[in-house]
Amino acid sequence: MKKLTLLFLVLFNYSFSQFSMCEGSKGDPIFLEDFGSGTTYGPQLPAGITNYSYVPGRPSDGSYTIYHQNEWYGWHNNEDHTPNDTNGKHLIVNASHTAGEFYKRTVAGLCENTTYEFSAWLINLLPSNTGCANGGIPINIKFQILNAIDNSVIVSADTGELRGTNSPEWLRRSLTFTTPPGQTNVILQMINNGAGGCGNDLGIDDIMFRSCGDLTRIASNLNQEESIALCEIDGPATMTLTAAPDFSVYNTHAFQWQESTDNSNWQNIVGETSDTYTATNITATTYFRTKIAEDNVNLQNPLCYTVSNVYTVIIEPTPNAPSSSGNVDLCSNEPLQPLSVSVLPLQTVDWYTTATGGTAIQENNPIFLATTPGTYYAEAKTIAAGCTSLTRTAVTLTITPVPVIGDETHLFCNDTPYLLSAGVENMQYLWSTGETTENIYIENDGDYAVTITTPEGCSVTKNFNTTAYPKPVITKIISKNNNVIISLEELEGFEFSLDGITYQSDNVFTFIQGGSYTVYVRHIEGCFPITQEFIHLEIPLFFTPNGDGINDYLVFNGIEAYTYSTISVYNRFGKLIATDNGNNFSWDGRFNGQPLPSSDYWYTISIPNKSPIIGHFTLKR
Repeated sequence: MKKLTLLFLVLFNYSFSQFSMCEGSKGDPIFLEDFGSGTTYGPQLPAGITNYSYVPGRPSDGSYTIYHQNEWYGWHNNEDHTPNDTNGKHLIVNASHTAGEFYKRTVAGLCENTTYEFSAWLINLLPSNTGCANGGIPINIKFQILNAIDNSVIVSADTGELRGTNSPEWLRRSLTFTTPPGQTNVILQMINNGAGGCGNDLGIDDIMFRSCGDLTRIASNLNQEESIALCEIDGPATMTLTAAPDFSVYNTHAFQWQESTDNSNWQNIVGETSDTYTATNITATTYFRTKIAEDNVNLQNPLCYTVSNVYTVIIEPTPNAPSSSGNVDLCSNEPLQPLSVSVLPLQTVDWYTTATGGTAIQENNPIFLATTPGTYYAEAKTIAAGCTSLTRTAVTLTITPVPVIGDETHLFCNDTPYLLSAGVENMQYLWSTGETTENIYIENDGDYAVTITTPEGCSVTKNFNTTAYPKPVITKIISKNNNVIISLEELEGFEFSLDGITYQSDNVFTFIQGGSYTVYVRHIEGCFPITQEFIHLEIPLFFTPNGDGINDYLVFNGIEAYTYSTISVYNRFGKLIATDNGNNFSWDGRFNGQPLPSSDYWYTISIPNKSPIIGHFTLKR
C-alpha cells in the first residue's frame, strides 16, 4: 500500500489564511497516497497510523473503512477523487463522539531549511438535505505538522465547520512549511475538533507530500512558449533552453538539466548544471526540465529539490499524402457533394487547384465543397508544426449536365389521340405509362411524366398535366316557328352547325325550312363534333288566303319526315274545321267551300309514339 501521510484539507473559514498552496515549482511527489483500487474493502491502515477501528463496511462513530465508493443510505454516493482510475478507493471516516487525534504519521529524511507542501482532497459525505437536525454535525478538523524531536508545532490549521453540500464536492486543501535548521523529520497529525453523532463524516483521497520551490519556467531561443513543434524533414533541431526561477522561495539556485522521451522517466544530462542548456541533434520528440535546489547537495536528494515546468520539443514526421474517399460524379440537377480525404490524428488538410505550388483555396479541413467541376488537390499537414506531405492527392469533381426542361400543361380534344413529346432527342425515355419512346399518344386526360436519362446516366423528369376539352351534351332541340334552338348542359365554349360545314357560335338558327336535319355541336377548339338527327316542324304563326298567291295555304313544312301523322284544325269553339294525313295536309281557309273569317284557330298534330303538338295560328283576310 502506498504511504499515507497527510490530511489537512479544509474549507473556507476564519482560519483559512493558515492554509497555503505552493505557488512555485514542485518536486516529484515524495509520497502520494491514493488508497489503491478494487472492489473489496481495505486493506486497513498500518498500526500506529490511527486510533480508529477498521471495519469492512459502513463505519460507525470512531471507525473507518477503505472502499471504492459510498453506497450507504444517507451519504453521498460518490466515487473516489483520483482521476482516470477504475474502482479507485478512498479513506472513509466516521468521526468519534470524543474530540481527539485520529490520524498521525511521521515523515523522515527531509532537508533542513527546505519548503514543502502537503495537499489532500476532502469531501463531506453528509448531504445538505439530510434528515439530521440543522443539516447534520459539520466536519471540523485540526491539521498539525510537528517537530519530530520535541513535538513542537511547526504549523497548524483548523478547517472550521465544513457543512454538507447538495451534491458530492471534493475540495483540495494544501499547507506549506519550511523545516527548521537541523530538522529533517516531521509528524503529521489530524485531530477531530467536532462531536460525533449525526454528521461529521468525511472522505479523504490523494494525499501528497512534495518539496516546494521557486516557480521556474523554461523557454527557448526559438519561442517563449512551453513547447515547440518542428518538422523532421527540416533536419535535427538545435536550441538553447533557459530556466528562469521567480525567487519566491530560494535565494540561490543550483540546476541539473534532465531529458525524457515519454515525460515520465527522466535522465540527468551530464554536466548541464547552469541556468541554460543548448540541446542539439534533436531528431525525435523530447521533453526537457531542470531540477532546482538552493545548493548542489540538495540536487542529489529527491526529497529536497523541485523541478521546473516541462519544455516539450515535438518532432513531427512528414505526413503521408491524404487517402482519397473517391472522386465525386454528380448530375447538374443533384445537390453538391463535398470532396473528402482522410489523414491520421493530429493532422489536417489544405486544398489546392494545382498538384504543386500555388495558394491554398481552403485550409485545415479534410472536407472541401467545390462548386466548379475540376480536379482539386489535398495536402496533408500536421497540426502542431505544419509539416506537409511531399505529394498531394488528386480528387476530381465531375458534373454532368442534364437537359433543361420544363413541365407542360396541355388542353386537348380527347376524341382523337393526342401527342406528348419529351422534347429532347437521343436520350433514354421512360414514361409513366411504361412506354420508352421519345413521343407518346394519349387518349385520356390526366397527369403524365417522362424520365429522360442521358448517356452518362443522369436523369431528369418532365411532368405533363393534360385536360380534355369538355364534350357538349345536348339536352333539347326545339322547333319554334322557323327557328331551331339547340340547348346544351353548358353553352360556353361550343359552336353549332346544321350541315357539318358551317359553324356558328349562336345556338339559335333562324329562317330554317322544315325538314329532317342533323345537328352538329363541337368545342370551339375544333374537336370532333357530336351529332343528333332532328326533324324541324315549321309551324306558321299565320297565313293569308286572299288569292294573291303568297301564303295562301296553311302548310306544316317538315311533317313529311314522319311516315304517319295527322293534322287537325279547330275554331276557337273547338269545332273541327279540317283534318288530313300530315303528308297531304294543306288548308285554304275554307269550310264547306266557304271562306272562314279572320280569327285565331287551333291545330293538333298527332305523331305515333310522340305527345300531340298543340298550338294556334291566325287566319288573316
